[in-house]
Amino acid sequence: MSNPTFGRYELVRRLAVGGMAELFLARMRGEAGFFHDVVVKRLFRNLTEHDGPRRMFQDEAKLLAALSHPTIPQVYELGQVDGSWYMAMEYIDGYDLSALWQQGARLGRPMPLGVAIGVVMQICEGLHHAHERRDRIGQPLRIVHRDVNPQNMMVTRDGVAKLVDFGIARTTARRDTDANVVKGTYAYMAPEQVKAMPLDKRVDVFALGVVLYELTTGVRLFAGSDVQNMTRIVEEDVLPPSVRVPGYPQGLETVVLSMLRRNRAQRMHGAARCCALRGVDFPLRAGKRSVARDRGSATAEARCRGGVDRAHVGSNGGTPGRRYRSRERAAGFNSTGAAGDP
Repeated sequence: MSNPTFGRYELVRRLAVGGMAELFLARMRGEAGFFHDVVVKRLFRNLTEHDGPRRMFQDEAKLLAALSHPTIPQVYELGQVDGSWYMAMEYIDGYDLSALWQQGARLGRPMPLGVAIGVVMQICEGLHHAHERRDRIGQPLRIVHRDVNPQNMMVTRDGVAKLVDFGIARTTARRDTDANVVKGTYAYMAPEQVKAMPLDKRVDVFALGVVLYELTTGVRLFAGSDVQNMTRIVEEDVLPPSVRVPGYPQGLETVVLSMLRRNRAQRMHGAARCCALRGVDFPLRAGKRSVARDRGSATAEARCRGGVDRAHVGSNGGTPGRRYRSRERAAGFNSTGAAGDP
């Protein structure tokens, strides 16, 4: 039985359904047996007549088209088929970071520091590219992702990290983006984001600091209800990782706490400063296979030791994050904030 078609794409299977769109693994065929797998993200037909959702969908595709970095999935096409808006995106053959972490917790194999640092460093480079991107006449786009969290990070089978889901990103090119509306995932919001203040790239630095804290300590930093999390984010300083994990590397703790300053004027200024992680002396767990390696990455740990290989793009990418994933809740932590099944 042949697969259904959508324009020039063969829809192999549906990957996920979200609040605004559905995603398919799709195949584009050509002459002499040529084919290429992509992700087709299709806006629900009932939303195509509404200016807000349609514009958000179109803006996400145009924003991704303005970015060109190995850690950010490419978008190939934006268009309509029989009145249905869609975008064709890079297909990531991999897993979201929270699912990887969860798998490691289930196996009793925490993600080694080297792997965690390597993934975060790659995401830092992608964020820096987005933050500093300019338009064709040289004006800064001032892109802020606003939803950096483990479910919006993918890791390919060969250890390449990808930052996905720019659906609520703020940029000067999206004039209808309201910077005063609270959007994102509460447990990864910066204080100024919780307060609905004007935002800049330091919001993403804070969120990535939360991710790094959690990956390297094995506990959720903000594990309460949304209201509890927002209160703690605004009013409480972060407990140093070394209090939770004896022997935590001092250099790594300095970087993590710099990313998590409540006062953004004192916070690490930009994602490029995460390069300080390269100088951190961290132990690798000799004789143990890393979580990423267990999931098919033969090179992740070496990549972490040597920094980001800029020439290596890795597998196809582009699977969206939190709002469009159906198979994994992928929290990676239990309700008490410790590592384990959600």
